[in-house]
Amino acid sequence: MSMEEGIRRKRRAINEGAAATCSLVCARDVLRSSQSVHLPSRLTPMSTTAFGADGDISKALAIIAPAANTEEKRSAVVRVLLKDGFVIVRQETRVITKDVAMKLCAGTSWVASTLVGSACLIAVAASNAAQSLESTKAAQGWSSGDIVVSPADHASAQLSVLFPRMSVDAIPSNAEAREFVNGHLKTLLVKGLTLAAKQKPSNAVQFFAEFLMENNPRRPPVAV
Repeated sequence: MSMEEGIRRKRRAINEGAAATCSLVCARDVLRSSQSVHLPSRLTPMSTTAFGADGDISKALAIIAPAANTEEKRSAVVRVLLKDGFVIVRQETRVITKDVAMKLCAGTSWVASTLVGSACLIAVAASNAAQSLESTKAAQGWSSGDIVVSPADHASAQLSVLFPRMSVDAIPSNAEAREFVNGHLKTLLVKGLTLAAKQKPSNAVQFFAEFLMENNPRRPPVAV
C-alpha cells in the first residue's frame, strides 16, 4: 500500500469515527424532541470540512429569513449542507417574534427585523460547526439577507433560545475520545437507541435509562 493510500485510509477512519460519535449525540436529541434527523448520505475524506480530523463536534444554527423562506430554497440549502457532511439535527419552519429575534441578534451583526416572520430554522452538527457553516455559506455565496449562520461565540446561546431542550455542549472528537466511546459505549448505546426507535415508548428517556441500567456490563451481581 502506497503512502498516499495510507493517508487516505487514515483520514477516512477519522471522518467516520467523528460522524459515528456525532450521530449518537444527535440520536439522543431526536429522542428528546421527537424530530427526525438528517444524516449525510456519505462522507468523503477530502471533499468536506464538516467532519475534519481536528476540533470538537459542536452545533450551530442557520436561519433562512422569512423573505427567502420558500420550499425551493429550503431544499437547496439542505442538499448543500448534507453534501458538505453536516448532520441536520433539527429543521423546522417557525414564526419568529420580535422579542425572539432581538434575543437571537444580541451581540451579533444580525438585523432583527429581517428575522421576524415565518423562518426556517436549521440546527446542524459538525466539527467546529459554526466555522464550518460559515465556510459553506461563503463558498455558496449565500446572501446574509437571505440566510444567516451562527457566529462561533453565539451558536450555543442562539440554539438555547430556539431549542431549550437541546444539548448544546460540544463533544471531543480526538482519537482518544473516539476510542473510549467505541470501546465502552457505542455498542450498548446503538442497541438501546435502536430498541427505543422500534418500540417508541411514551417516556423514551426513562426507557433508555432503564435499558442502560439493565444491560450495564459492569453492573454488580445480585446476591441470591
